[in-house]
Amino acid sequence: MSKLLLTSGTILFFLFIQSSCFAQEYRPEKVSKKAVQFYEKAFEKASQNETREAISFLQQATEADENYADAWIALGRMQLELKNYPYSLVCFRRAQYIDLNYFKPHLISYATGLAGSGDFQKALETITKYIDQVKPTGAQLELALSRKRSYEFANQLEKEAQAEKNVTVFAPKNLGPSVNSKMSEYLPSQTIDGTQLFYTRRVDTYNEDFYGSTRVKNGNWESAQPLKGSLNTPQSEGAMMISQDGNLLVFTGCYRPDSHGGCDLYISTKTKEGWSAAKNLGSHINSEQWESQPCLSPDKRELYFASRRSGGYGGSDLYVSRLQENGQWGDPINLGPTVNSPADEQCPFIHADNQTLYFTSSYWQGYGDDDLFLVRKQTDGSWSTPKNLGYPINTIDREGTLFITADGKTAYYASERKDSYGGLDLYSFELKA
Repeated sequence: MSKLLLTSGTILFFLFIQSSCFAQEYRPEKVSKKAVQFYEKAFEKASQNETREAISFLQQATEADENYADAWIALGRMQLELKNYPYSLVCFRRAQYIDLNYFKPHLISYATGLAGSGDFQKALETITKYIDQVKPTGAQLELALSRKRSYEFANQLEKEAQAEKNVTVFAPKNLGPSVNSKMSEYLPSQTIDGTQLFYTRRVDTYNEDFYGSTRVKNGNWESAQPLKGSLNTPQSEGAMMISQDGNLLVFTGCYRPDSHGGCDLYISTKTKEGWSAAKNLGSHINSEQWESQPCLSPDKRELYFASRRSGGYGGSDLYVSRLQENGQWGDPINLGPTVNSPADEQCPFIHADNQTLYFTSSYWQGYGDDDLFLVRKQTDGSWSTPKNLGYPINTIDREGTLFITADGKTAYYASERKDSYGGLDLYSFELKA
């Protein structure tokens, strides 16, 4: 099975290969030969995607010569790509201390580290200094201006939250080893009573399976088990969502014999023996393009999903199909330009109130990459203007699916954090009132 939704946060971007990290030499006549040797070995390891070894050699380079600015900068940028933002700041500050003028071209990376650590005010000050003093041009200027707008937006939201005394206390709780494993878990959903948890687990490099767990009396989760029935197959399935009564399950299957295109939507019904064989939702729902990330409304009469079919507003748009009196799903309806944009909208989740829709967007103003937004259904059936969920739910990184409990007090999501058991783990956190 292939991964259908998002690449995990563990993928490394080795900027060593094509960035200025290793392109410049910092006063070679004053750098110890031993430090340079470690630095060159780090470059070699980075080009081979051997991250830990590259970091180790960079650390040895800074130990051999603590004034080796390029080694500190390279180490900081690698930590940045690993999303270890606090450590990246330590490295960048050391490089600034060595030679502030030499470091100026790297202020944009320093600003990213500050934003990743949640200090958007200093990030804004730093990116402004970068633009004013370095005077970048072309694509680099566009990148800097884009980040400046994001940091300005983040600061504005933070000021509004403080004015309303509505600052979020963000304390994600790992769901524990009964749910999480050394592999990645993601795309959680629950029944409306909160007793059943369903999610996707990556069981090897190319294989995903659906798992479920039951909440016991003390509030903990039982050891998760693969879903019974015929859902888990050697074929490609993922991006699963359970109906709130726990009787229907919708998911995405790719490149199957009965597929109408690349990835299609399928449905399965709960039986005494487990889950029924998956049924393709048909050509009136599935196109020759990509359909994925389905979500059923609480009454099971509306199906929300993402699609790259022609006729949309951008890359991936959000659609809804309504169940007809004859038991068939109606033609998909685009949610319109209030929700959809020239870029990508994905990961729809309709709350138990059947009025609040959560989704991700790479277009609407946010903190960085894809952010989480909400819209509310109006009395005339239209949607409100998308509202960014704010920091720390949204960060400078890419956000994914968010599941909100029926009472609106708790959210579940996947993240790779320091207390993860391996890869992406499932977490819960309390939502502000």
